[in-house]
Amino acid sequence: MSELVTPQDLDAYLSGDSEKALAAAEAAVRAYCGWHVAPLKTETVKVWSAGDRSVLLPSLHVTEVQSVTVDGEPVEDYSWTSDGILRGVRECGPVEVALTHGHAADSTAGVLLSSIILATAARAKSSPSGLMRAQVGQVSETYSQTAANQAGGVALLSSETNLLTPYKIPPRP
Repeated sequence: MSELVTPQDLDAYLSGDSEKALAAAEAAVRAYCGWHVAPLKTETVKVWSAGDRSVLLPSLHVTEVQSVTVDGEPVEDYSWTSDGILRGVRECGPVEVALTHGHAADSTAGVLLSSIILATAARAKSSPSGLMRAQVGQVSETYSQTAANQAGGVALLSSETNLLTPYKIPPRP
């Protein structure tokens, strides 16, 4: 038996449950981007410092840094850039950064992210089991395909990943 989902979760998903489809689509988009992107969010993130003064934060749109600590000790002389680079951490070790980041829900990024989540959820909801075509007598339905000979489930289309590319955290050393 799975520890993450239940048989009831599967039944809800296969019945086209909107809540499950939206949650799965949102998770897929955020996993692709590597961070939450939108809306603005205040949270504490944990990252690692190699002691080389620059730490890469899991964000591409930082609007404020409230505090920085290394092993529980406050760092006083730091600076940061809006694209997620924290400078001034001289120690090696775990770094906790309280920050506000992301794009407003009504910004271009927020609207784009929302529309991709809705489109992905709608596809997953219309054919959660991957059914591409159904026919009864002379009446048939063909479902949206996510790739050649693939349909259903939660999948981002290449056109959607192209739109999300500016919001994707690039591979970092």
